[in-house]
Amino acid sequence: MRINSLKGEFIECCDCYTICPCWASDKPDEDHCSAIYVWTFDPGSRIGGQEVGGHSLVAASFHGNRGGSQSALYADSRLPPDTRELLLDAFMGKGGETLSDLSQLLGTVIDRGAATISRTGTGTNWEIKVEVDQARLAYANGGPAVMDGGTRPLTIENSALHHELRLNGPVEVQKMARFEMAVAPLPGAPFAYAGRAGMLAHFDYGAWQ
Repeated sequence: MRINSLKGEFIECCDCYTICPCWASDKPDEDHCSAIYVWTFDPGSRIGGQEVGGHSLVAASFHGNRGGSQSALYADSRLPPDTRELLLDAFMGKGGETLSDLSQLLGTVIDRGAATISRTGTGTNWEIKVEVDQARLAYANGGPAVMDGGTRPLTIENSALHHELRLNGPVEVQKMARFEMAVAPLPGAPFAYAGRAGMLAHFDYGAWQ
């Protein structure tokens, strides 16, 4: 079964330092990693014939090595319930419309549902808020990491995650001013950090079978 195109902007926020080692196919800092992944869909993105442009999907993840072992997956609460379920199933590798590479990356999904997802700002200064029933699950804000004395953002290409995430072009390294996460089903206590790692890129999940 073929599905329609999903493309847009991808942001990763994690509690590793500088650059998350997963991008180099290495173990996470301190032997574990807590992260959120945010896919925000461009206008014209569709699944099951339904428009999802302007909406987001978020995965909160905890893993002890590359390839997330446990995740909680949330789709934009503004989406119609049937469209939201199609997106969740696709990212989990279920049903006829699946993204198997992503489902392997996310590992075991121990919670799924709807969330209020706010993604504001530009690539130079962005902010993300994720809430369920008015309880904040995640918050992050940041911008590009710039080399000392330079003005252009630091980027990487041909990374370990380029294929699994189907990313287009270079990935821009980000530096977060603040990163908070409190997802009860996942291991680890709630935390709030400053100066941790982030990545910004563009994805294109064209029609697949």
